[in-house]
Amino acid sequence: MSKLDFGALSPYIGSMLNALKITLFISVLAVVLSLPIGLTLAFFRTSRYAVLRIPAAIYVEVLRNVPLLVIIYILYYGLPSYGVVLGALTSGVAALTLNGSAYLTEVFRGGLTAIPKGQYEAARSLGLPHRHVLGSVVIPQLFRITFPALGNQVVGLILGSALVSVIGINELTHVSYVIGSKTFRYFEVFVVAGVMYLIAVQLVNRIWGIVGRRVRKGMVGS
Repeated sequence: MSKLDFGALSPYIGSMLNALKITLFISVLAVVLSLPIGLTLAFFRTSRYAVLRIPAAIYVEVLRNVPLLVIIYILYYGLPSYGVVLGALTSGVAALTLNGSAYLTEVFRGGLTAIPKGQYEAARSLGLPHRHVLGSVVIPQLFRITFPALGNQVVGLILGSALVSVIGINELTHVSYVIGSKTFRYFEVFVVAGVMYLIAVQLVNRIWGIVGRRVRKGMVGS
């Protein structure tokens, strides 16, 4: 049985850190794209119009019940059969966005149901246009209500981004596998990768917590 040798990885730590940057870039991009999609679909899900509500419900149910890995394969390997060729990075980000937006839709939908209907009625009684009701009354409260759950989804996207390694994106998991194949130190390299993921997630949680406290203070002061 070989002895543990984390020192054998020292020439590759820089590559792993660069790969972690790509992981975070992919995750942040997917979050930025998922938020407006999830918010829009949440309004569709709570609409009284079936033409909006039913397609949004189908979107959510399909994408929440199909594994992320399958979505990645469909976009990267399946679409080229029909003349739609997406690069690895585009496929990975698109898959994370589709998956993430479906979960965010349900998070936002839950937040919308928590806002008292009386606030909608009060805003309308003041003669506010619908867009002002949404922008000034509904959406600010919605983000305050859903903020903790949104943080969980951000962490989920960071960890889920490891799956895009299967299509060759040089994020942390893929680069770790390549390093393991060169050094035959798979245990050590994936322990280091795991620590990097752990630190990244803890930093995100820390930042999210700081922002969340400010959000709550703003809610109390408003």
